[in-house]
Amino acid sequence: MDDGQAATVNDKEGFLVKKGHRRTNWRTRWFVLAQECLSYYKKKGDGLAIGVITLQGCSVISPCPEYNKKPGVFRILTRGKKEFLIQAASVEERDEWVHAIGESIRRAESTKSQEIDSESKHTLPNISHE
Repeated sequence: MDDGQAATVNDKEGFLVKKGHRRTNWRTRWFVLAQECLSYYKKKGDGLAIGVITLQGCSVISPCPEYNKKPGVFRILTRGKKEFLIQAASVEERDEWVHAIGESIRRAESTKSQEIDSESKHTLPNISHE
């Protein structure tokens, strides 16, 4: 598989249950983890995501002890402190998602630090001649 094809492969996808922000009910959504984004859709096969979580700067927290009656729950906290509560069908599935999301966050942070390193190598020092 060449680099062009690898970029289109999703890291993970499947049904998860997400707690709403406005209405605090739990709704089943189709989630797709690709590159450094976690997108969610009303149903599998939808072309337009109803939400996208950019994972750079995020934290993923698992387990969530305050949801002990929902053992598959994990939390994503964005850099802007927005909280997403998501439930997998089982603890095992939760752990798989948490691991995959954690890897995406690490990749995003690694990409960011490489970009910063690259920019600093191309920046000439500011030298004043008086």
